Amino acid sequence: MVALGKRRGFLVGLDVGSSSVKVMSLTEKKRGSYAIENLGLVPLSPEAIVEGQVIDPPAVADAIRKLMDQALIRSRRVAFSVSGSAVFVKRVTVPATADRTELHESILWEAEQYLPFSREEVLIDYHILESAGTAGQVQAVLVALKKDFAQMYLDTLHQARVEPVVLDIDAFAVQNAYEFNYPDLARSRTVIALLNVGATKMNMNIVQGTEPLFVRDAMVGMRSLTELVRAEFNLTYDQAELAKRGRYELRMEQIRPYFQQIFQDFGREITKTMRFFKQNFQDVEIRRVLLSGGGALTPGFKEFVQQTIGAPTELMDPTRMLDTSAVDPEFLEEQRPALAVVVGLALRQG
Repeated sequence: MVALGKRRGFLVGLDVGSSSVKVMSLTEKKRGSYAIENLGLVPLSPEAIVEGQVIDPPAVADAIRKLMDQALIRSRRVAFSVSGSAVFVKRVTVPATADRTELHESILWEAEQYLPFSREEVLIDYHILESAGTAGQVQAVLVALKKDFAQMYLDTLHQARVEPVVLDIDAFAVQNAYEFNYPDLARSRTVIALLNVGATKMNMNIVQGTEPLFVRDAMVGMRSLTELVRAEFNLTYDQAELAKRGRYELRMEQIRPYFQQIFQDFGREITKTMRFFKQNFQDVEIRRVLLSGGGALTPGFKEFVQQTIGAPTELMDPTRMLDTSAVDPEFLEEQRPALAVVVGLALRQG
């Protein structure tokens, strides 16, 4: 998480995804208890953001600007997040030292040994893991983000006339929502896989308590299923979106074979992640999977993930500890798992 401005309290969560933009603001009822004050969503054209690249900045900026107005959000100070191939996350181990400058330099030196980009190309941030590391060593979670990728989003947000204060990554925004909404589970240090499935990307974060053990983004998303169904049945994009959720005139039996075809792409990426994870944490078992993102609502996907990972799998409720009385219940029921990133961002303070 990179701070981009002065800290002055609550921020507006702004989730700019490939298929939609979501905004949320919270209000504090009493210490540690929050209510959703404003919430809004607007769809984006499939051509506006492609594989994380902002192809049409004016259209995205216009959507953000209109959504902030429609949701009656007065503050323009936002926390936003990114993910994808321009983001690099890794746990690193360095010698322990009381000298903060020396520790900082050690972490940056260690980062250079693993970065797939040159140090000059990236923004680097890190978080020291208090309970990790052996005697004489310190472990940290290192995050690197390509500067040109970050600037692309910053320029778009400035076009939308909002003030970006915190730059996060999607996987950690979901983790923030998880820690707030599942406090007992987080305190138990149970190993949980957080899978956030979007239109073009899947974020995977395996956590133990509040510590991320392994983070990986995969460029696979449910838009592939939409496009496949659209092409096979000569539908519009919106019709295909409805069809894959069983809300169009097509019978599920007609399109189910295409589900399995796309699910296999997810299965390969999930299996690859599990293999990488086991190479670093041989004796650690995933006990539970929480699915979030709009793609998590795809019929049959939850069962597919449970079979692939071999652990109980459920849809994440990122609003379970929030007062949602100001939100349309029908909208909330339909969108709940898709709100994980924007909830995690709205809980950020800056």
